Amino acid sequence: MGYKIGSEIVIDGLVFCVDALDTTSYSSGSTNWNDLVNSNIGTANNAPTFNSNGYIGFDSGGDEFNFTTNPLHSNSVTKFTVSTWFNCTLSDMNNSLGIFITTAPGADPSGGGFWIGYDDRNATHSPVEGIAWNCKTAAGFQRGKSNNNVISNNTWHNVTLVLDSQVTLYVDGVSSTNRTQDASGNYTTRDNEFTIGATDTSGFEYKGLLSNVIVYNKALAVDEVLQNFNAHKSRFGL
Repeated sequence: MGYKIGSEIVIDGLVFCVDALDTTSYSSGSTNWNDLVNSNIGTANNAPTFNSNGYIGFDSGGDEFNFTTNPLHSNSVTKFTVSTWFNCTLSDMNNSLGIFITTAPGADPSGGGFWIGYDDRNATHSPVEGIAWNCKTAAGFQRGKSNNNVISNNTWHNVTLVLDSQVTLYVDGVSSTNRTQDASGNYTTRDNEFTIGATDTSGFEYKGLLSNVIVYNKALAVDEVLQNFNAHKSRFGL
């Protein structure tokens, strides 16, 4: 695949992988972020900023990548895993929601899909300096959040969302799951869209850095989540 650390991550079930460190996936000056698994092409909106150290900056001015194909757009996909490495400037995200990845237009998965992002809105349904998510299942919604204060300022973190009837959220390889609405069941897909960095309606834009995004059409086991975290952590000084 050309993925620089690909030999160390879980390969079984891998359906999508973009990595700003791999020049096959992203090269300086390009407006495309290329999937290394299925040649899925993400086109930049506005001006996400590339850094040769292997990350892309999003400044919330509608910066995003819209991909031609949703890797989870299939009725046969009933379980999934999505993971990313991010570095958020908390002062920029104060009292706001910034979505890393979404397949739900307008951050509304009522018709299917999911979103996951950094949330610091200080509301009763949200964590403080943490991760929030919303996912549509056959039985309704799976909403939730991480534990409070699991994210440090200007520090790289890994977040992994796993749906296997119920959602489990991992931060830096450790489960940090608080479900606020728990309609267990298989994943419900929707429109063929996949966006990194914001929502397709330019709302809830993420402010910070992203390095890679990987997606599986299966639920990773605990040891597999930890395997992927360990494969990348030295790259981010952990």
